[in-house]
Amino acid sequence: MKEWNENDESGTTTTDRKKIKKRSMIVKAFDHNIRSSSSADQKLKNSQNNQDGDEVVDATVQNPASLVHADYTRVSAPRRLIGLSEPPKVNDVLKSQIESSSSSSLLDPSVVQSAIQDSESDNNDKSTNRKTNTKYAFINVWRSIDKNSPVQQCPLACIDTSSVSFDELRTFQIHYQDRIGENYFACPPSIATT
Repeated sequence: MKEWNENDESGTTTTDRKKIKKRSMIVKAFDHNIRSSSSADQKLKNSQNNQDGDEVVDATVQNPASLVHADYTRVSAPRRLIGLSEPPKVNDVLKSQIESSSSSSLLDPSVVQSAIQDSESDNNDKSTNRKTNTKYAFINVWRSIDKNSPVQQCPLACIDTSSVSFDELRTFQIHYQDRIGENYFACPPSIATT
């Protein structure tokens, strides 16, 4: 590990690094989707086994997403976070692993509650009411599952959120067996006004 000087090019100071070291981070995988434009396989093995050596889970292959979208909205992100602090439901990919563990949920309910309260404080611009400075983020990881062939069709594309106004977003619901998810579609200005 490189030791930084007080005025390192990274812009971090010794004080910043001390603050970062004091903060803890929880990272949990909670979903796994497989997308393919080939309809040859209806089911596909996620992997040989997970990192703990547990059984392999089958996943249904979905078509590639063809519309610009965000997986969560201002309403559905905190709702999903709360759901991950509750006992797993029918549609939760890690249901069997959570039920066989000593935990009753993927996330600690008290940590989730702190993150939700702090997020609400951020949204209301009442930073003086922050209790724990707990943050949360949903991060998608994308990779090709075929190590020998690069993606030739339907590649992943991303847009900068600063290039899309809230007026250009449309909310849509996804009905699962045990919950209702909510996503945003991005609509160009010419479509958004019609």
